[in-house]
Amino acid sequence: MAWILRSAKFLPLILVLVCSHHSFALAPFDSFHSNLGKIIILTPKTTQTLIPPRFKPEPQKAPEEISAEKVEPKVKDAGIVEDSDQGKRPKEKENKTTLTDEEIDAILLGELGEWLAEDEFIVTKPNWYKFYTIKTGFGYSENPLGAAFNPQSSSFTELNLESFFLSQKNPQHETLIYLIAEGKNFFELEKDEIAGLVLSQFDYSYKPPASRLSFGLRFQYTYFDQPMDMSSIDYPYRVKITSQHSEISPYLKWKGDNGEEGKVELNWSKERLRQFEDQTSKFGISASLSNKTTRPLKWNAKVFHVNSDFKDRIAKDGLGNDLNENSKTKHIGLTTKLTTASENGWSKGISFGSTIEKVKDNQGGYYNYHRLKTSLGKKFETEKWKSEISLGHHRTRYSERQVNNQGKFSKDHWSVEVGINLKLKEDWKTYAKWMHETDRSNDPDYTFDNNIWSVGLAWEK
Repeated sequence: MAWILRSAKFLPLILVLVCSHHSFALAPFDSFHSNLGKIIILTPKTTQTLIPPRFKPEPQKAPEEISAEKVEPKVKDAGIVEDSDQGKRPKEKENKTTLTDEEIDAILLGELGEWLAEDEFIVTKPNWYKFYTIKTGFGYSENPLGAAFNPQSSSFTELNLESFFLSQKNPQHETLIYLIAEGKNFFELEKDEIAGLVLSQFDYSYKPPASRLSFGLRFQYTYFDQPMDMSSIDYPYRVKITSQHSEISPYLKWKGDNGEEGKVELNWSKERLRQFEDQTSKFGISASLSNKTTRPLKWNAKVFHVNSDFKDRIAKDGLGNDLNENSKTKHIGLTTKLTTASENGWSKGISFGSTIEKVKDNQGGYYNYHRLKTSLGKKFETEKWKSEISLGHHRTRYSERQVNNQGKFSKDHWSVEVGINLKLKEDWKTYAKWMHETDRSNDPDYTFDNNIWSVGLAWEK
């Protein structure tokens, strides 16, 4: 983190979400050391068209088998009312179907079709599907400020509020509204002890009748605020960093007969830091192809190209000397993901992902680098509990940037996360998480270690 601030004189490595596009110089979200722990980024992952749930018609009985008694409405445990004229319809109060965390992520990250294909159950379709969750807990972090030297540990309390609203009353018009706010309050830090994230997303898509194509538009806004350690450069020991990120993404999607799905997406975004004169604008295009119904492996592949314009960052040569123009970079890359579809009792699927990325700046070569990112995840689940383990590694090698007498700058990032949820009641569960992050580099200013433990209680409806 410190090298971006030193090289750009005042620029901290911060958000770029959401999600994306993956540059050490651009401060990618997925490599950003956050007090909030692992943040789910929604873009530029492939968001698929939200499709209506499938309905299973009741088998028709012969007329002589139907009695007057059988025609009377019957209320079933699943919250469905049956009558002879309307078939299945929801209760007046609300739809009692509750999505799991994985299903929520699937909708937001573009795997709703996969979820519907795997879960064979009947679900009514209200005008709006509504989901709410509240999580609160406490924990301990060994290095919440991301310090390279003399880290300061602290206990904390955390609060997470999340909701989304999904409208599919008309299958041709689909709307998603997603809101999340989360924060941590650190007790042992002297000041600026609160870290927070607010994210909102609106997604609309239209599918013409009898067409394989659909058209969509997504808006996203992210507000990020957290204290960071700046002791290795000429700044106060602790600085509060605030970022605002706005993004708009139109897209075109195609669906095949055998589960194939293609997508082309454009992306415009702007980001501004409050503490420093730092504005960034980006334009990107991506194309993806996937099949989430194949067995035994489901797969997804995406190529992307992103141009970034750092309005206030000065371009540099390989030795770190300032040049006459502001910094601009070009990113090209390939992302792939494989997921096993088979399940064996409480042992669920395994996922493997990788990203190969090349970044080149407009002059000087200071930000030229190659990066390889890999991830591995495994899930376990029973009726009462579920657990997930994830491993990650980012390998970054610069082609021009020099580090004193240590050669070209390089950095490796490792992460391990283990979490478990235990169901208490219908709407209540408890959770426990542990996450470890390590950065290693031939420049000691960019080393980093942190362990975060947390436990808490969650309510979802």
